[in-house]
Amino acid sequence: MPIAYINSTGRTNNSTVSTMSMATHSSREGGETFIVGVHGEPSTWAVSTMTDNAGNTYLRAIASTGQNFHVELWYATNISSASTRISITKNVSTSSSNTRLGLGHFRGISTANALDVTGSSF
Repeated sequence: MPIAYINSTGRTNNSTVSTMSMATHSSREGGETFIVGVHGEPSTWAVSTMTDNAGNTYLRAIASTGQNFHVELWYATNISSASTRISITKNVSTSSSNTRLGLGHFRGISTANALDVTGSSF
């Protein structure tokens, strides 16, 4: 089965928060993949946990810090069709604002060894 993009959604929170969540789209089938991007300012925080209401396991693919910002990519393969809300908890060492979440929803990504290579450069 070829990899297919299904849909995406996003959310921005411009206030200081240590947790944030967003709803997923309703067009989910079991066995698909969620890829979640998290961006925030300033650069002195990290995501400590990513969960959803269906108990899917999220793995950090990459975390990188640039000048006054931090970016992370997380993914969950073989998701349950019951997943309707994704939540993050940030490890905040200073006030963190302008947090953005972006969710990409895909079909056809291998459920075993889905990530084979990572890299980052800012």
